[in-house]
Amino acid sequence: MKMKKLWRIMIQATLISVACSGMSADTSYLRPDDQVLTCGDSITAPGTYQKYVSEVLKALYPDNTISMINLGSGGKSAEFGVSSVKLYKSEKAPSMALFMFGVNDTGWNQSNADAKIKTFIDSLQKGIDLAKEKQLSLIFLREIHFSHGANPPPDAFELMVTGMLDKEQEAQAALAVTNKIPIIDVRGAYQTALERAWAKDPAYEFTPDIIHPTPPGQAAMAGEVLRALGAGLPLSPADGPRGTLHLTPSTDMKLSIADATEIIKTDGTIPLKVTVKNLSAKEDEGTIMVVVAGQKFAKEIKLKASSAETVEFTLPASALAGRYDVTPVYMAFVGKNIFAADSTLFFYSKIQPAEKTPIALSASSFVTLGPEKIVRTCPVTDISIARAGELFTMDFTWNDTTPVMAQTGVKDFFGVPVPTPLNLKARDGQPCDAVEFVLDLRSTAAIGRWTSNIDANPAGILRLGVYQELVDGKPVAKVMTEPVQPADLAVLTVLGENKYRLTVRAKSAGQCAGFSMRVTDNTELKTSSTQVFLLPGYPQYAGKDPMTFIQLGTNEDGILYRIAY
Repeated sequence: MKMKKLWRIMIQATLISVACSGMSADTSYLRPDDQVLTCGDSITAPGTYQKYVSEVLKALYPDNTISMINLGSGGKSAEFGVSSVKLYKSEKAPSMALFMFGVNDTGWNQSNADAKIKTFIDSLQKGIDLAKEKQLSLIFLREIHFSHGANPPPDAFELMVTGMLDKEQEAQAALAVTNKIPIIDVRGAYQTALERAWAKDPAYEFTPDIIHPTPPGQAAMAGEVLRALGAGLPLSPADGPRGTLHLTPSTDMKLSIADATEIIKTDGTIPLKVTVKNLSAKEDEGTIMVVVAGQKFAKEIKLKASSAETVEFTLPASALAGRYDVTPVYMAFVGKNIFAADSTLFFYSKIQPAEKTPIALSASSFVTLGPEKIVRTCPVTDISIARAGELFTMDFTWNDTTPVMAQTGVKDFFGVPVPTPLNLKARDGQPCDAVEFVLDLRSTAAIGRWTSNIDANPAGILRLGVYQELVDGKPVAKVMTEPVQPADLAVLTVLGENKYRLTVRAKSAGQCAGFSMRVTDNTELKTSSTQVFLLPGYPQYAGKDPMTFIQLGTNEDGILYRIAY
């Protein structure tokens, strides 16, 4: 309660300060040529929320040259934000800076709180001074918290370190009020979105590894930045005062979009049902806008006092580029008297019929993750994935020139010995060479959601691994499934030299089943520094995020989509 009260005071003080700064109330805070430096740690570094913001702005303002410039770097604290701005060089001078720090400033513990807070605030003050020197419009973003699921135990690590973050953010709020620096409450919007997600499934994870957001979390962050900047309002003049920041959601107008999860034909359409509620005592008229998947929709509406109207737009499936995407749905109402905005999540994945035409992958289909500097080619290639009802067939060639045999008892990420040849809950690679297959067998309503921490597999997701061990002095390939699975679930067949077929009989609860792979290519038996090859996906969670899995159908194609978390 104390934190919420402080943030209300801080926001009110900020609103007073910006109202006294010659800002316009009928334009966006953004200018058409803004060069925005986004400074932060590993939450900023992937560039995901910036990508979402840029895509929405491009749809709203096709002729703008606004750039979101990523200066984020993993493991950094607030002091890095100052140095990154100092070192930034470009022909076009930056005009704005977004600072989002705090997580690493906690030291990931509660010790020496006063000293940490002082260092944090001193660094932010340097950022304020530098912004004035460089004539940058500086905005703080309140960084997201540590989290794991809806119901953590009272002594959970994430609650402990979030407590330290709370103290830092209290001090940040006071500093912002003193210096008249606005704060966009990214954390508050993130928590609201997470609560919506937990209403669907209490196990829903925005941060499987405790702090790095998946695309749904990044989309929630982007939606709040867009709303606060007044995205949808006319841009401020390039040489004039900036428009007002919208640091709190409108209490006069509310926007929402109907949740939906469907599979449509590839030439079909997606209905977007947006409800606008006028909670004020005044009539208003204006434009309702929706941006999703790079498309902008708009309609003029008139709302009586204390009334609501539902507007339906149609998104053609032909507008959905690529195999899949996860993106915010941004909604804005620009009226004569009121500006309001909100956002939710849009996810789609194109279903690939894999019975008559198996899916083909090669070594070049994979991306590499890992600290090793030597670039190597994935040893697994000529991959063919077929599905006929409950039967999944994966053919592949595994030609490893430096095979590393599996052993039991190798320690995992946390230093605990693993009693099996593979650790099928490992967050990254295996200590030996391995080829792993993952199937998301959940219903259409649940498929794609990340509902476990990174050191586990979501319920309804099947993970299997193929490894080699020495038998009578010769390497023999074997398949391993999780202990709870029936022994005859998977069968590995040798088709020829280095050629294998893995057949899996598993029932999918929906029309499609998600598929992914990961390949570990080691040069010696080890837990750290593994060379992991993954199918492409979003930064930090490439190949692991269920929303990026290939959706396998049988005879028919289509598009799975979801509007909601």
